[in-house]
Amino acid sequence: MNRTRRTDAFLVDEAAVAAAEPAHIGRSWAGHQAEDLCPCPQAPCGLVLTSAIDPTCPQHDFRAGRSIRQSHPAAVCPAAVAAAPEPQPSTAGVGMPATLHLHAFGREINDSFGYMPYLVGSAARGKEWRDVDVRLILPDKEFDALFPGHLKPDHADARWSLLCAAISELGRMRTGLPIDFQIQRTTEANVAYGGPRHALGLNLAWPA
Repeated sequence: MNRTRRTDAFLVDEAAVAAAEPAHIGRSWAGHQAEDLCPCPQAPCGLVLTSAIDPTCPQHDFRAGRSIRQSHPAAVCPAAVAAAPEPQPSTAGVGMPATLHLHAFGREINDSFGYMPYLVGSAARGKEWRDVDVRLILPDKEFDALFPGHLKPDHADARWSLLCAAISELGRMRTGLPIDFQIQRTTEANVAYGGPRHALGLNLAWPA
């Protein structure tokens, strides 16, 4: 049963309030004069967070029945967007023209398996790497169908080892890079391996 509370002006559905998307609200059409003087915590934009309204506030507590004249979702707060740092050029990767060869290799994998592989590991994080880790992450059911009764550790599975070794060698021939190619099951990959993943197989284009 939903809990409600009656105010002098209306009936407040507490469950609906709690489930609402977090937002920043203000009493004025512009600025945040009322918010500067009230006890509620303020967001970077100066408005009040709906998730942290002070129950004693005569301006923003829903029991006060006051009009709210401006608001925006917390996820797209203009102040937060304005304060976001400029994206920095990535220092990861293998350089040119190796990147072009790596994407061409990725397209071969995508054409064969129906999924783009990813550049992961040290080559996905910076310019210093011993080998170039490429991972094809398959949905659990497709991985299980390709490698029924898959053994752990991975290299104990003869089919998995042969396929990964063969594609690694193909990658070395195609790209000239020390490719370490492995096929992973989605659930295990997401649990055991963090870090950046850069999709391979993209058609690169530069503006004219």
